[in-house]
Amino acid sequence: ITAPDDAEAVETAHAVIEATSGSRLARFHANITVNQDFGVAVAMPPEAKLLGNVSTTLRFTVTNNGNGADSLEITVGGAWVSGSTEALSFAPFESRELTVIANPGMEAPGTLAQLTVDARSLTADEAGLDVTASNSSALVATGLQLLAAPEGPVAPGETVQFLLGAVALYDPGSATTRLVVEAQGDDAGWATVAGIEDFEGRDTLIVKVGVPEIVTVNVTVPADASAGAHAITLRVEDNEEPAHVSTVALEFEVSQSHGLELLLVSGPATVAPGGEANWLVDLRNSGNGNDSASFTLEGLPAGWNASFTPDNATLGAGASAAIGLRVSVGSDATAGNHGLTLVAQGAGANTSLPLELNVSSTRGVSLVMTDSASQSGRAGQTVFYRYTVTNSGNAADTIELDASGLLATQGSAVLDWTVATLGAGVEKPGYLRITVPDGSGPWSGTISARSSSDPAVVDTVALTLASESVSDAYLEELRISPSSPEEGDRVTASVTVLAGGADLESVYVGFYLDGTFIGGERVNQIAAGWRDKVVTVSFDATGGSHRLEAVIDPDNEVAESDESNNELELGFTVDSGSGRLPFYLLFVALAAVGGAVYYRYRNRDRKPALPQRPGPKLADEPSVKFPLVLNCQQCGSRVRVPRPGAFRCPACKHVARVEPDGAIVDHDAPRAEAPAGPPPEEPPAPAAAPQVDAAAEAPAPETAAPAAPPNERSARMAAFFGDASSPSPPPRAPSAADPRSRDERLAELRAAPPAEPEPEAAAEPAVPAAPEPEPPVEAEAAPAAEEAEPEPKKPKKKGPRDFGPSIGGLG
Repeated sequence: ITAPDDAEAVETAHAVIEATSGSRLARFHANITVNQDFGVAVAMPPEAKLLGNVSTTLRFTVTNNGNGADSLEITVGGAWVSGSTEALSFAPFESRELTVIANPGMEAPGTLAQLTVDARSLTADEAGLDVTASNSSALVATGLQLLAAPEGPVAPGETVQFLLGAVALYDPGSATTRLVVEAQGDDAGWATVAGIEDFEGRDTLIVKVGVPEIVTVNVTVPADASAGAHAITLRVEDNEEPAHVSTVALEFEVSQSHGLELLLVSGPATVAPGGEANWLVDLRNSGNGNDSASFTLEGLPAGWNASFTPDNATLGAGASAAIGLRVSVGSDATAGNHGLTLVAQGAGANTSLPLELNVSSTRGVSLVMTDSASQSGRAGQTVFYRYTVTNSGNAADTIELDASGLLATQGSAVLDWTVATLGAGVEKPGYLRITVPDGSGPWSGTISARSSSDPAVVDTVALTLASESVSDAYLEELRISPSSPEEGDRVTASVTVLAGGADLESVYVGFYLDGTFIGGERVNQIAAGWRDKVVTVSFDATGGSHRLEAVIDPDNEVAESDESNNELELGFTVDSGSGRLPFYLLFVALAAVGGAVYYRYRNRDRKPALPQRPGPKLADEPSVKFPLVLNCQQCGSRVRVPRPGAFRCPACKHVARVEPDGAIVDHDAPRAEAPAGPPPEEPPAPAAAPQVDAAAEAPAPETAAPAAPPNERSARMAAFFGDASSPSPPPRAPSAADPRSRDERLAELRAAPPAEPEPEAAAEPAVPAAPEPEPPVEAEAAPAAEEAEPEPKKPKKKGPRDFGPSIGGLG
């Protein structure tokens, strides 16, 4: 067992040792006590200067190196001290600083004396041991001693102060005497002693004999002083006794001031992209000490590289060195002057030098299609070829665009822009707008981008355009179940969704009851000619007469060949009680008879009439009549807008809004108040039976509206939008007289001028029991030479997101 080095004496530790052999256990107990070791040490400076005739405190250290408490006997002796012996108690390993007063009196400067300190362990004496320690210090008498010096380094140009104690140790028989003062060393000129008087050509101080005085010495460091350690020796000689000489060293550190300078010696004139440029630069150390500098080049464009020869330099104060700089210019460097900055970074300072490099110019143009260069569309539709033109040269250039070929000449080509000035590497997007011509196509053409500075620099892209068929989304078979609901019944409305001409990927169908949105559904993957897509919605029946509407594509999301057949309506009455049943039956019968008479009268001249809602007209009607034909603010295509509100351009899909006064605003701008609608009129009293051409029975009321063919709906929509005077296109289904398909007859209508309406038969048929369906009418196709317009369309209701919660108990 080994005790630690710092274990104190008489400390006891309990040790237990265990040993086992099979099931037998042996245990050994022992108490271990640490013995006391003795040791003593004395530490003091080897030499001490004492100002003459001044009592000075000298310090020394006594240490008990033993591991137990001890009593040490300390004895101090010497010529300039009063001898003494004293016993002091010390803890284990304790050190204590002690002092003694020494005074050399009027001893001449340079006189030596000895200070001795002895220490002895009294506890070791009791144990029969002799443990002692002794040390000494040489004492030197002087007439000049440093009392205070500045702390830390002194900066160039700074003045610092030293305080000295001076005393005259020779007694000439007078109260005062003179001390001759002289500064010695390389930096002696930096020192100035306060209170100096010239005596017999020498700098002197008048002091009292044997009385110390404080002398101030100011040291001013020059601005160009070198960094590092500096010392000034101050010598004092007694004017009456030249042998009495005292000296003191004034030591201080001059801090380093850093400074670097760069001077351009030579540089390049012009460099081509991908070339090299070289500079020669002179670097000078303007600081007061050695310094090392490294180099960087700021403002270097991406893809450029710089190198230095040498990479770094070490210079003494005032020294200089030649530095080489090489720059590799990128192959895509822009033409013109490029500003660079050479930076030299030292240990405590840096400096910079601006440089300029001129790069010669090159020309280049790039034309890249951002959309496909092969487009397709139906006749009259507007298609866009979008592209990006880039100035791939290294200088600003004016780029010219042009389109050519049958695609451009027959498609009424319009370029977004034809001339533009682009900076080096700058991109500018654009588009070529084409109106799909009549015919089966395809059509081809080119678009070119050319530099006006160098016409040989050109980039060309080939374009193609194909003709395509467009789907027509429409509705049929709008029904409700039960067909004659009573108040409180849960009613289910259904409608069949169809696509004509081509398959339709997705379309939204919404239901509106008395103008309020009650539900809807998005229908996907509609095959042309198939009747397998049915949309339903349920609501609670409330008493009274109601109007149910089904609208397909209410937000104009789908481009269609016919936009006028997107709505179906169904009127029905909900009986709120048996007491009013006779009145309702009478009202329905009168309404049916009146409708038949009105239908017969309206169709006498085969001209569609604008449907009129009951009630008086407002005195002040809007000055703008809808539908309007407007120009799209985004692409300039002509768009037919049937009613105030939001509309989507079929060509570029841009959404805007038309106010009731005809103003076009952004779709998210605050809405203007729509003019109030006319108040509804009461149903006309059945005072007199209407006159009809032939007798007919009133048809029985039906709740399920017959499925109107899409083209019949087109004729009604055309009449509503004021196109009753235009001739009716051929019906959707082929007739017996003309077995051709609908697409063939539409193509003939686009190519030929509108036909005059046929005269009506002289005799009118008798009024049938139920209203006859009107002849199917399709909207007139836009001429191929003009931009495609949307087909006339009955105003659609707002989408489901534009209405609040349902009202009136509707589902």
